[in-house]
Amino acid sequence: MSDEIPRAEPKVEAVFAPGLPTTVRKLYGDDPADFTPAGSPAPTKQSGIEAERGVQSAAFGFFAVVAVGLWFASRWFFELFLPHAVVLGLSIVIGIAEGLFLLCAFFAVSDETVGRKVAREHHGEYLLPEDFDGVAQPLMIRAQEAVKAVRAAAVTKAGLLDDIEHEVVLPEQLWDIGLLLHRQSVLRERLREVRGGVDHPSVFAVLQPQRDALDQSVAAAVNKVEALERYAAKVRDADGALLAQGVMREALRDSDKYLELLAATGTAADTSLIDDLGEDASKVTDMLTQSIAEVRDTGLELVRPTDSMRPTDEDRA
Repeated sequence: MSDEIPRAEPKVEAVFAPGLPTTVRKLYGDDPADFTPAGSPAPTKQSGIEAERGVQSAAFGFFAVVAVGLWFASRWFFELFLPHAVVLGLSIVIGIAEGLFLLCAFFAVSDETVGRKVAREHHGEYLLPEDFDGVAQPLMIRAQEAVKAVRAAAVTKAGLLDDIEHEVVLPEQLWDIGLLLHRQSVLRERLREVRGGVDHPSVFAVLQPQRDALDQSVAAAVNKVEALERYAAKVRDADGALLAQGVMREALRDSDKYLELLAATGTAADTSLIDDLGEDASKVTDMLTQSIAEVRDTGLELVRPTDSMRPTDEDRA
């Protein structure tokens, strides 16, 4: 029986437009329920009371009852020790303070929360998992996994690929792919609605041009995702070369110890093994240099996709 913990299946994540403030991503992570899918109507301004009327009303009513109860309790207590005139003045002061507190609480829950406001103002600039249908989600997951692999790579963290500008290129690629897949999801649903379950040849004939355009767009999306995956594969290859270079460097640091070992065994003149190790290290360095160059070339292709990878006018429609 294997003790290996099974890896959780990746799920599609929200996609954000390039240049969107990082606060939007943070607020989405804190409370995704505040955000509305791009495929749904844009949300209107909504206060806390409107959004959670039952909870807010119950809480406000509870505090109001507690405030009134405290007012009567404090007046009764002061009546035991203080003159009536003083108690009356204190009661007025306490009543005003509690009234101001309840008023502030009312305005606090009546105002729109920061999360809802940001989600409303930037609606359409983010795509949620609900914006992708069953056909689009696997492609979106593949694109997101490729981006994660690039960002997690040792060569990326070491700054060997800084000229690719990953923080600019990768979000742009994810957003372009996300928009394309979302539009396809919307059109696929629309095709199902138009067809209405009718299996008549004339219906298929009428809808065939639209289906063909959708298929072409899907092919373009697949090309985009595959280009991103090719780039991630090149980065993984460069990672392997970088790790191998590190191993070779550590091995070369021990060269003197092995020369001493050979001297102790009477074969100090035979340094061919150490020389071979140095040659291997040079080969690994050359391999890393070539691998990094290939990554950069693939990255430039990613930034400037070919015409076959660009969305057509039909894709944008």
